[in-house]
Amino acid sequence: MSAENARQRQQQQWGVSPPVSLSKPSAKDVAAAEVMKEVLADEAPEANDEERQLHRTVFELMSRLVSEWGREYAFSAGFEEADCHCELMAIGSARLGLQDPSSDIDCVVVAGHKVTRDAFFNLFPVKLSERNDINNLNPVPQAAVPVIKMKCMDVDVDVLFCGLAHPLDGPLLDPSDDNLLCDMDDKSARSINGVRVSDAIKACVPNFDHFLGALRMIRAWARRRGIYSNALGYLGGVSWAILVARVCQLFPNMGPSQLVVRFFRVYSRWNWDPSEGAVILCHSEQRSGDGFQHHKVWCPPPKRTTMDQPMVASASPMAVITPAYPSMNSTFGVTSMTMETLKRELERGASIISTKGG
Repeated sequence: MSAENARQRQQQQWGVSPPVSLSKPSAKDVAAAEVMKEVLADEAPEANDEERQLHRTVFELMSRLVSEWGREYAFSAGFEEADCHCELMAIGSARLGLQDPSSDIDCVVVAGHKVTRDAFFNLFPVKLSERNDINNLNPVPQAAVPVIKMKCMDVDVDVLFCGLAHPLDGPLLDPSDDNLLCDMDDKSARSINGVRVSDAIKACVPNFDHFLGALRMIRAWARRRGIYSNALGYLGGVSWAILVARVCQLFPNMGPSQLVVRFFRVYSRWNWDPSEGAVILCHSEQRSGDGFQHHKVWCPPPKRTTMDQPMVASASPMAVITPAYPSMNSTFGVTSMTMETLKRELERGASIISTKGG
């Protein structure tokens, strides 16, 4: 490689390593992307305009109810309104702009430092229960990530809670600011990380539209193959998004159809040992100073010296790391058995693409 080529590759680096290729889409690749869109329109259609408008209406209603409740709580408890300000933020697929006809709405209430989790889970459901367009109300405050589940206008809605530990420095809430997590409890940190991780993924990819196009195809494939589920020990939406984003970083100029091909080529050959094969979009370091020590950044387990040596008992057999502080392994539910299934499916996908001339 010439010095000029090396300089160009370094300048265009996305993520933790230089790109594998800076190739751009050919006319054939552009045509393949259009065919992929047509296939997705039939097999995994996006939400139509009416469905998107319904989701916007539901989110706006929930946002208004959350804001109203914050003011009402401040008045009843004798606090300043600014100290109980509540803001609703979309998380996950909704924040990335991925909506299909069956999509639910995942969101988090970011509440001022005077609002407690107990107050929110005890009182906010009372306000919700007064409405005829909200039903199936189910607060789950004891969950690892406490949530209020409901249906609003026949749309499934999950509302998480994040309580700020300190007053805001200004009138605007910046969820990307690590200082928000100072002295924040772990449940609140996990909840607001739904916002922070989605925003960090957006910032980590060179072309967001190409990323979304490739991710839609990979999500549809994973669902069709029965491996899109944290609950069943496979990968959830965040993990699949990170995997696609890393491929986008390695091939920053490629279009959606090319990225799908590279996705299977890369991950069918990936070394999944978490001690040396973690999928990482950006480096994350432990924050120092009071108020941050309890937020633990993911660290790779000790490297095994032989394949017969057992893994650390608490370690997942794979590592797909969230790109926002504090970084976490998003594949916490994967077992050795489901890991083998994931590898077989990735190899199967790569084989089919190879057979088709991809």
